[in-house]
Amino acid sequence: MQKAIYNGQIIENNEQSSFTFNRGFLFGDGFFETMRFSNGKLKFEDDHFKRIKNSLELLWINQEFIPNQQKLNEEIKLLLESNKIDSDARIRLTIFRNADGFYLPQNNQSGYFLTCSPLIDKRDNYEEGLRVGIYKEQNKIAGKFSPLKSLSAQLYVMAAIYAKENNFDDVLILNQDNNCIESSNSNLFIVQDKVLITPSLSEGCVDGIFRKNIIHASKEIGIPIKEGVISQTCLIDAQEIFLTNVIRGIQTIKKMDEETYSNSITKKLNDYFQL
Repeated sequence: MQKAIYNGQIIENNEQSSFTFNRGFLFGDGFFETMRFSNGKLKFEDDHFKRIKNSLELLWINQEFIPNQQKLNEEIKLLLESNKIDSDARIRLTIFRNADGFYLPQNNQSGYFLTCSPLIDKRDNYEEGLRVGIYKEQNKIAGKFSPLKSLSAQLYVMAAIYAKENNFDDVLILNQDNNCIESSNSNLFIVQDKVLITPSLSEGCVDGIFRKNIIHASKEIGIPIKEGVISQTCLIDAQEIFLTNVIRGIQTIKKMDEETYSNSITKKLNDYFQL
């Protein structure tokens, strides 16, 4: 039986009674952080904690009961040991507003739920690439909360289902202007005229940790990069397209509709991160 940590206490993962009045479950009132634990430590640890702090402030959730970096690292290692996981792992920290009330909470106290699972690397070889479509059933509206990894993730769930039903590996999500902003689980990058482009946060994409590190790495190794707008037409003109997240790393899109793409800049970034 898998174990989890709920507000600092190890519980069996099937103990769901705690969620009967949980605002994360009832209202999607909170956010989550997905992290990769590799070689005995969290990758991009500082970046994750900055994003956690920013998300708490954005949602007006007190951080009083959320573990600091040292405490969270201790709890992760205890959790991995309890679950007998001694390899790379996928860690999820779910943070919610721990309060009574309906839409209006009675306070802004915080609670959290920590889980882990062995990391099965499903990242496709960038030489093979992914087959990706476009999800047009529902657009994502850019705004103050769009960069969050919100517990209100219905759009991403439906996009992932659509991808599976239509034999795609993933699908791109559009914003209110029908520009491409991300996929069901990853940030989006394209190469156009030797310039690496990713949607700006103002376009509505999630503020991804690996996205941030790709931007930094590109500047460091001399790849021209900019944050801007990626229209659907840009996909036709692109020389390369790839997706990124901390779990799967860089995933090349090899084919979209009838267009095929190369991977030279993708390969440079894979070599930089040793993926």
